[in-house]
Amino acid sequence: AVGSAANLQPHFLFVGRVVPEKGLRTLCAAALRSDTDVRIVGDGPQLAELQRDFGQYDNITFLGRVPPVLAQAMMREARAVLVPSEWYENQPMVILEAFGQGTPVIATDLGGNPELVRDGETGLLHKPGDVADLAAKLRWAHVQGDEMAALGERARLFSRQFAPDVYLRRLLDIYARVAAEAQLPAAPKRDASSVLKARS
Repeated sequence: AVGSAANLQPHFLFVGRVVPEKGLRTLCAAALRSDTDVRIVGDGPQLAELQRDFGQYDNITFLGRVPPVLAQAMMREARAVLVPSEWYENQPMVILEAFGQGTPVIATDLGGNPELVRDGETGLLHKPGDVADLAAKLRWAHVQGDEMAALGERARLFSRQFAPDVYLRRLLDIYARVAAEAQLPAAPKRDASSVLKARS
């Protein structure tokens, strides 16, 4: 079963641009240290370098660019989606996409990530650039299939607030509140004769 202890070969998935600021060198080193299966989906200027340095290891697979529908299916099958970014991201779409598939996220505790990835609730957080910390999270998640499945279910429920209908309703409520607060006080009522006098 996907996302449960019955998944005999649990693996982890990265989906995104292959650039240094995404923390992929840290991720690959952590995969080696933890001896966990990490699959990297995406393309970018750092891909050839990472393939040269880590492509010979059986537990690290570079899959290149894949169609979005396939990336989403791969998210559903992963033990967790990985967001090891070492720069400040606001609200990475990949986190919401993973949550929508019922998959928890292991991310750096940097930028907007902790607002979405609640440590121990919708995923796990690690220090940016810290190979040992990320490796420890990967090892734990690798053996805690049932716990990771529970995190994934909570992540799915959390993601409901970002569904288009819910989000639109919340946005319209905000607009209505702002419009109501912006109302100017009503002008004092005056009769026509006082207006005419003021103009003459």
